[in-house]
Amino acid sequence: MSETQWGCFMNRTRKLFWIDILNFILFLSVAMTGIIIKYVLPHGSAHPRGGGRGFHGGRPILTLWEMDRHQWGDIHFWLSIAFCIALIVHLIQHRRWIGGQFKKEHTRMKDPQ
Repeated sequence: MSETQWGCFMNRTRKLFWIDILNFILFLSVAMTGIIIKYVLPHGSAHPRGGGRGFHGGRPILTLWEMDRHQWGDIHFWLSIAFCIALIVHLIQHRRWIGGQFKKEHTRMKDPQ
């Protein structure tokens, strides 16, 4: 492999690496915000009914780092959107490999031997 080809290979490899790292970080972030929403700030913990601002039926609204369940839900939503976009970029980067796998499987199904 010439030096020019090696440089292109490393550039592509580096891009794939950083896309994978981004996907991993976004996946962990979506998982953690989901856990926070489900277990730390459960359903009904952010509705100020009856007790005035900051209270839920006489109990204080639960928050984590000064954000209630709905604010965490917004963060969870946008992290999920970012994860989907990064996943699409990942799939586009691997489109040749994915296409090759589909071709191989189609050939195997056509000619089972």
